[in-house]
Amino acid sequence: MPGKLKSPELTGEWEKKLYDIEKGKLEPEKYIAEIKQYTKEIVETARNSESKAISAATRKIIGKCPACGADVTENKKGYGCSAWKEKGCKFFLGEVAGKKLSAKQAKDLLEKGQTKTIKGFISKKGNKFDAALKIAGGKIEFLFDEDKKPQ
Repeated sequence: MPGKLKSPELTGEWEKKLYDIEKGKLEPEKYIAEIKQYTKEIVETARNSESKAISAATRKIIGKCPACGADVTENKKGYGCSAWKEKGCKFFLGEVAGKKLSAKQAKDLLEKGQTKTIKGFISKKGNKFDAALKIAGGKIEFLFDEDKKPQ
């Protein structure tokens, strides 16, 4: 339907109806009602396609939220708690120190509590470093090799 909006045929139909209004062959109210109905249909089509895109992007479940226990789902910005609307949960795994986590890394973090060593993090000073990630108290922390050594 949105493709029809750009079509010369639709423009021709509207021009003909405007001409008919000018000549008294069509009531302006009828034309306006048709335009309103067409607009509603376009808006509904857009809403449905947007909603499908959002649900497609968020439907992949990665694991359980460490803060509230709801599903954590993948979306275009990272991995977030699916209960953010209902419960107000703010748990989100986005970019960490300049690096976007893969789905496997996020899944490991949620299921095992930590990841394997991930290469290529960037510090606030711009230095590259490698570290594993762990969840502690619902927050992400770095786990460096010296932290993993038995004491």
